[in-house]
Amino acid sequence: LSDGKAAVSVKIDLKGNYTGTLSGNYVITKTDAAHDLSKAKLEITKGGNKVKSIPFTGRPIELSEGYDLILTLNGKTVEAKDYTISYSNNINKGKATVIINANEGSGYFGSAVSGFTIGKGELIWY
Repeated sequence: LSDGKAAVSVKIDLKGNYTGTLSGNYVITKTDAAHDLSKAKLEITKGGNKVKSIPFTGRPIELSEGYDLILTLNGKTVEAKDYTISYSNNINKGKATVIINANEGSGYFGSAVSGFTIGKGELIWY
């Protein structure tokens, strides 16, 4: 297999006071810090500027809506195709959580957990 993975078949014949056979197929995945997303750093920007707080909108805030999410690992940017993003607590004012999971076949493994602050909403007059 590719991406630091190897397929292994194991068969064990039991002897002595034990009878039977144990067998199974396994995938062994290489783990190293260069591909471990739990060590990645998340930065949120808008228009090239680092974002400290995102205004409350009353609806779930996802970073694809005008914000750029930059995930780096060991000084290199991880491409968006290599991970999926999920959110929790991303509606009301306070700390929102961003969970980034490595996609299968991406060459990465693990998850990064980070967050952003949802601040005061913007007042819009009609």
